[in-house]
Amino acid sequence: MRKLRTFMVWGLISVLMQVGFLYYVERQIDAGSVSAAPQPPVIVQTTLELPQADVKNLQASYHKDYLAYTDSQGLKVVDVKTSKVVFKENKPVKGQILDYHWLPDRNILLFFVAKPNPKPKPKPVVEVQPKTEVLNKEDPQAKPQPAPSRPKPAPYYNPQVTELYSVDFGFSLDAGSGPDSRLESVLSGFPAGGVIQAVDFSTFTNLIYLTVKTSYGQILYEIDVMRNISQLQRSGEKIVRISTSDKRGTLYVQSVLYGVPQIIAVKHAVRQQLLRGSQYILLGEADNKVMVGVLEGDSLVKVLSIPDTGLKDKTSDKTSLEWQGNIPWKEYNVISGSGDFLVFYGNDGAVVLDKGKQRTVTFSGKENYLTADGREVMELTPNADGTAKVLFKPL
Repeated sequence: MRKLRTFMVWGLISVLMQVGFLYYVERQIDAGSVSAAPQPPVIVQTTLELPQADVKNLQASYHKDYLAYTDSQGLKVVDVKTSKVVFKENKPVKGQILDYHWLPDRNILLFFVAKPNPKPKPKPVVEVQPKTEVLNKEDPQAKPQPAPSRPKPAPYYNPQVTELYSVDFGFSLDAGSGPDSRLESVLSGFPAGGVIQAVDFSTFTNLIYLTVKTSYGQILYEIDVMRNISQLQRSGEKIVRISTSDKRGTLYVQSVLYGVPQIIAVKHAVRQQLLRGSQYILLGEADNKVMVGVLEGDSLVKVLSIPDTGLKDKTSDKTSLEWQGNIPWKEYNVISGSGDFLVFYGNDGAVVLDKGKQRTVTFSGKENYLTADGREVMELTPNADGTAKVLFKPL
């Protein structure tokens, strides 16, 4: 009994120390005293072969030594140097792999899987008793007739469960073996049939944000270090873009609420409106700055930055001009690799702003994907024998 009591006491002390440490780290993050030394970008120029051509959604890992993609069977990861498959996750029967992303600062892959719920929970059925008689309004003297029977509501079942997995590639792989996936969390309340539109991370604060499209609107989720999941969107809000501060965990959102376009900052469910108007576009967060584009007509004419204060101070009146020019605007994807490096891209090409200088790049693959830092394009071209070639080409 004494040993058990001692074990429990030290267990409690350990938990309290961890909670105190996490609290201290968060305060230091808010104060801006926790920072990581900037790492120079890794530039890769190489070619690899894939065993099939029906691949999509190419994503390179943090160090660009692994490439993830999906095919008709499921999710695969290949070694960029050897073109060998080092991990695969088959698509579940009557389910699907919803999405996957590499962490932005290490070789860990996260992926979301939807599969049939092994223990669906039905909602209680409320039986509505019909009236026993109805009167004929056209002939008040007629004898009342029995009311038509009403079918009972069909029981509702939650047919799907969504799970979050991780795979760690941060070590040398032995010959003939690969890493195993690890179940991180079962996302309770994730809507059946939901489509993940965007995912972003704050690795310093262990937060994951994702936007999910459903049959009735959008949901903005936050998943914290304890794998608790909460919703951050407002009723009727349309989410356009999201970007996360890695150092402070602040979520920046471009959305339309009650017909008003806005860019807001969100932290601990507290909101702060930064900019208001349809001319502003959220471009991303990098180097403790939030990058915002300004539209005039059909052109991007300015890039502004806002200090990432973690909602400590009001920041909407502290914008700084980072770039001014003219870029014909369309629904570009955007990568903010750093405060002075921005990439706007589609499948055919990209516009790069590098240290204030603007240049245009044309892609030559049948399908083209960018690395997470925007430094290379991965050009995918099918071969005649049913395989595919991927060319990593610096922008």
